Amino acid sequence: MTPIMRIPSEADWGNYKDDLDQEYGHQVFFGKNAEETTPLFERNVIERAEEIQFMPVTPFRYYILAFRNYVMSEDVLKNDMAPDAASCFLGKH
Repeated sequence: MTPIMRIPSEADWGNYKDDLDQEYGHQVFFGKNAEETTPLFERNVIERAEEIQFMPVTPFRYYILAFRNYVMSEDVLKNDMAPDAASCFLGKH
């Protein structure tokens, strides 16, 4: 069973403003809980996977689990994104 994690704080993001990829990831994900990320993945799973890839450690650990939950959910099948979602999650994009 996955432990319950808290939404990453501003401090958890560290010096994200020093890196354009991290800054954009912060803009997209900051303050969102796992359930609130589902629409983000539905809109563009490939871009969201890339943003997670460049996050600092604590936000990465939180949002990769949200991504995993999305990949394993029925939501991914609603818009035929299962192949892209699985490929991104497995690092084959």
